[in-house]
Parts: sequence; C-alpha cells; structure tokens
Amino acid sequence: QPQQTQSDQPLAEADSLRLIHELHVHQIELELQNEELREARARLEQNLNRYTDLYDFAPVGYFTVTSDGAIRELNFAGATLLGQARSHLIDRRLGLRVSRDSRPTFTAFLNQLVQGEVRETCEVTLDLDGAPLRHVRFEGVGVDSGEDRRCRLVAVDITERKRIETALRDSEERFRLFMDHSPVVAWIKDEEGRWIYLNETYQRRFGASVEAWQGKTDFDLWPADIAEKFRQSDLAALATGEPLEIADTIPEADGALSYWHTIK
Repeated sequence: QPQQTQSDQPLAEADSLRLIHELHVHQIELELQNEELREARARLEQNLNRYTDLYDFAPVGYFTVTSDGAIRELNFAGATLLGQARSHLIDRRLGLRVSRDSRPTFTAFLNQLVQGEVRETCEVTLDLDGAPLRHVRFEGVGVDSGEDRRCRLVAVDITERKRIETALRDSEERFRLFMDHSPVVAWIKDEEGRWIYLNETYQRRFGASVEAWQGKTDFDLWPADIAEKFRQSDLAALATGEPLEIADTIPEADGALSYWHTIK
C-alpha cells in the first residue's frame, strides 16, 4: 500500500476545512430559513385569529351551505339568528328554519346561487319554535369548494325595519283615509312645486284628479298669473318653515271664482 506523502496532507486538510465551512454556511442558511418560516407561521396564525374573531363576532350572520341548503359553517350571529347553539345547526337544513310561505322564495334563491356566479338577495321570514316571526335579508354567492358547489350567505335581521315600514304604511293609510273624508280641501307638493297628493274634497271642488295632477306644477294646471301667485306663496312658506295664512282666489271646476283662506 503506497504511503501518503507530505505534499498530499495539506491538500486534504484544506478540503476538510472548506467542507466544514460550507456545512457551517449551509447550517446558517437553514437556520435563517427556519426563522423566516417561524415568522411566517406566526403571521399566518395571527391573521387566522384575526379572521376568526371578525367572522365569529361579526354583527351579521355568516353561513356556508351546500347546494341543498345543509349548513356547513356559521358564526355566532348566525346561530343567534336561528335561536340555537352552533353545534346543533351543523349539517341541518337552513330552509327548515324558513317559514312555509317564504320557502319557495328561499329555494329559488339557493338555486340561483348554485347555477350562477353573481350575488343574489332575498327577503324571507324565519319561523322558529316559540318565537315571533323574524324577517331576514339574505345576500349570497355561489362558490366551488373543490368537491361540490356551495353557497356563502350573509344574513341581516330586518325585523325592526319591517316593523317601522309597516307602521309608516299604516300611518300613511290612516292619514289618507282621514284626509279623503275631510270637508277641508288639502294637498301636498314637493319643494319644486310638483303635486304629490290632493284629497277627494279638493278633487271635487276643482275638477282635479290624482292621476292627472301628480308630478305636475301649478304652471301646468293654472293660468300663468294664478300659477305664479301660488308659487310665490309656496316659496314664502318654505322660507319661513312656519304656517303661512294666505287669502287666495281660485277658479273652481265650473269656472266660478271662490275665495279661500289658505294655510300653507
């Protein structure tokens, strides 16, 4: 066996030192990469926690449902809206919480989401055991989950809004009923002077009709001098914001002039 010469030993030592140096550099690079991975993982966990908080504690209900309406995910607001614990609602059909009258609307809504890629909305009532009917507005979009088509829904409780709308509608109906049977002529114009409403007494006295007058101004309905007088008195009433008493001369349906004490 040939013996190693003295000239070979420094070269072998240099190779060893170079290899050790390369391994040391590689170790440092791995440690830096691991540190970057740990930082990236920490950021992801932080973002996930932030997303979870935003999702779970949002003031509106969030749902993920299958094409047949089975609930796969929902947040706390969604569970509260349905009146049950979140764990009891997973894999249950959301449509079963919808009132029978609203189910056709909700079914058509889901079908549109499954078949399309645009946002859809619908308003339904929820029929929950032992609770008053609750009005809800759903907005949703269909998404491909990889396995099947799913729908992501946002649900907003609009019960109070519906109550206010009903109260306003009832109030308006009572107002119109009262005014239409009042012996006093009454009308409503907007700020531009366009006619919005005139009661039945006004219609009889001046040969008018809601259909013919609505949206028109006095200049469309009266001679120019009378229309200008009416417009100036309207502007004066708008400027003060206070009741304005005016003595008006107005031609009635038969053409005769009548004198009126008007409050605007």
